[in-house]
Amino acid sequence: MHNAAKNVMVADYIFTIPGLVLIVLSGGMMTGGMGYSLTGLNWLTLSLGLFAVSGLIWLFILIPMQSKMIRLSADGIEKGTVSAAYHRASRNWTVYGTIATLLPLGILYLMISKGF
Repeated sequence: MHNAAKNVMVADYIFTIPGLVLIVLSGGMMTGGMGYSLTGLNWLTLSLGLFAVSGLIWLFILIPMQSKMIRLSADGIEKGTVSAAYHRASRNWTVYGTIATLLPLGILYLMISKGF
């Protein structure tokens, strides 16, 4: 579990964070190039808001939770057991990670449908 927790953190730094930066930069360039408005409530501003919520979940909940899981799993190696605190952290990471992953599906729908 310790190695898995560390590898998830490494994968986030290698793939997720650079991907987020590329999405924001390319999306901003395409939006500006096509003349979409970033004022008022529309499909684009709602998408950006949901994207920000997903990012905030990663930044303030998931990344710190991953660090906690790494620390707790290292303690488990020394003690030869996995603590209840690790299981709680893992369960919370799963719940918030699912939310942060499902939000982009809503964003994808808004980006395709451009409903309002």
